[in-house]
Amino acid sequence: MKVVVDNNLPRSLADLLTQNGIEATHVLDLGLADASDEILRKRLVNQDIILLSRDDDFWKHSPPNWTVVWIALHNPTLAQLKGSV
Repeated sequence: MKVVVDNNLPRSLADLLTQNGIEATHVLDLGLADASDEILRKRLVNQDIILLSRDDDFWKHSPPNWTVVWIALHNPTLAQLKGSV
């Protein structure tokens, strides 16, 4: 399963995951930088993904084939994310 990092988390998190052997991409790299949550859902609805997000909307409303990891940290640093994810 591919990890997709939402726009409210740093692109460097996707880079860090990739460096550790996890297939990961940031929404910026998918051309979805300014996309609404609804557009992101529609674009990726048929893909089996693990979505990392600080947006609880995805936690509540996501396709059944997604795994959502809700990051409930206020303005986390990469070091905090590294220790949490």
